[in-house]
Formats: sequence, structure tokens, C-alpha cells
Amino acid sequence: MATLVDLGLLKNFSSVFTFLLVFVLVYATLTKVKLFDSNGLSAILAFVMAGLTLFFKPAVTIINFMAPWFVVILILTFFFFLFLMIFGWKSSDAASLVKNPGVYWTFIAITIVIFLFALGEASHEASENGENSVYESHFSKIFFSPQVLGTVFFLIIAYFAILFLAE
Repeated sequence: MATLVDLGLLKNFSSVFTFLLVFVLVYATLTKVKLFDSNGLSAILAFVMAGLTLFFKPAVTIINFMAPWFVVILILTFFFFLFLMIFGWKSSDAASLVKNPGVYWTFIAITIVIFLFALGEASHEASENGENSVYESHFSKIFFSPQVLGTVFFLIIAYFAILFLAE
């Protein structure tokens, strides 16, 4: 059945989007860090790294899983700041809020959680395709078991509690 919002065709272009995302992020990082004197050399290295990323299927799966979540977070953050500015906040107040350690530690924690879910998705996809060895499948069963993930989550909460209470 045809719908107006059928985006199934875009799935065929996911490798192009992944290539472009890796290329832009690597090129921006190399240009910002100024690792090379020439921007052309940075572009060539970014192009090669983006091309090599496409050959590693778990990396493509992780990127394709994480990218939409970061877009959603970016949009929600934009609307949050828009909402605050409607009620009289100034951009300097928003800048001081972003520089607060609690805010960027929260962002780092959310990033780690999204990465762990993406890692689980890539591991699950690889195990469905039969690409894992026996060791990797046992490791993933142990590492992604509810008890281990619950313990890791509890330790992360305890770490942040101690970190913020010590200030």
C-alpha cells in the first residue's frame, strides 16, 4: 500500500548517509585539530576513513543505530532552549547552562547508553548472520545479560552520585 510518508526507499541509501556522516565528522575533526597543514590532506584522509568504515558492517550498524537518536536529542535540545527563551532566558544563560558539568556529564551518560544499545544491536545482527565465533557469542550472552547490564547501570549511577556529592 502506498503512503505519503513511506521512507522505505531511503534504506537503500543508508550506506551513502553513513559515508557522508563519517566523512563530515572526520574532516571537521581533522580541520579543527589542525593535524595537517593542508585541508586537502585532511579531506583525503577523511575520504579514506569513510570508505573503510563501509567495509566494516558492525560499524555501519552502530552508526545507523546511533545517528537518529542524536538527531532526536538535538531537536529536543533545540526545542528546550526555544521554550526557555520564550519565557525570557537569554542566550548567555543558555551558554552557562551548557557549561554546567552536570549537563555535559548527563550528555556523556546518554551517549554511553545509546552506544551500548547500538553495540547490542550490532552484536545481535552479527549473531543472526552467523558471523560470530563461539567465543564471541558466549561473551555477548554474558555481557548483555540483564544481571550484568543492571550491575553496570547501578555502578554508573553510583559513580555519578559520588561524583556530584563530592563537589
